[in-house]
Amino acid sequence: SATEASSRLGPYQEDSRAQAQEVATILQELTRDKAVFTERDIDAYLKEYVPPDQQNQIKTELFRQAVHLVAEELPGKRTLARFTTREVLAEEEQAQTAAATLRSQPAKRLDPAAIEAAIAKRTMRPDQLDAFRRGLQANGIGVVQGRAGTGKSYMMSAWMEAHRDSGHRVIGLAPTNIVAQAMIADGFTEGKTVDSILYAAKKGLLDWDANTVLILDEAGMVSNDRMKTLLELAAERGANILMVGD
Repeated sequence: SATEASSRLGPYQEDSRAQAQEVATILQELTRDKAVFTERDIDAYLKEYVPPDQQNQIKTELFRQAVHLVAEELPGKRTLARFTTREVLAEEEQAQTAAATLRSQPAKRLDPAAIEAAIAKRTMRPDQLDAFRRGLQANGIGVVQGRAGTGKSYMMSAWMEAHRDSGHRVIGLAPTNIVAQAMIADGFTEGKTVDSILYAAKKGLLDWDANTVLILDEAGMVSNDRMKTLLELAAERGANILMVGD
């Protein structure tokens, strides 16, 4: 919220040390919920929190400290400049390391009858059925990306049933409680938010093991730092994770 952001930024300071700290804080804010930001994001943030006569100075320093990514190509031969931070790149590298560890784990053993039963209970299009089977064959980690409204949740419930009826513990994960509760409504026995899982891990209360299968909905909404930690926890405990998102 604006109040929380203002609290983190504190009163505006003009000396160089305070300015450097403020720029670092702004970069953290810009990447709090997404890995990449644009000049428009910078302008909106500065307009909200930085005095007008200091905005250009801070913006110049933000551009200097940010990591400049390859521009996104837009229609009409236009491009959109994109930026991130060194911290975000480090988190992504750590997440990739955890993902590589997960990929070295075998897929969970499934009962062929459970697979066929999950298919028989629903009518899946060829693309849904292909995604369903690919997810079951994934070693340690699997990702399905699709546009909104393409039936990802429908297919995801089939993943859950195939693993559950093969004797595995299946946990539905989501970035928000609304989505987690929707997973329970779709038949998941357990539906939890990513934040609740990270909190449980921090308190030493996480009870995952090699029989655990995690199914994460709306994966694209999970911030880099949370995703990194989630993958590391799954890899440490031998759990498999299947993810879907836009």
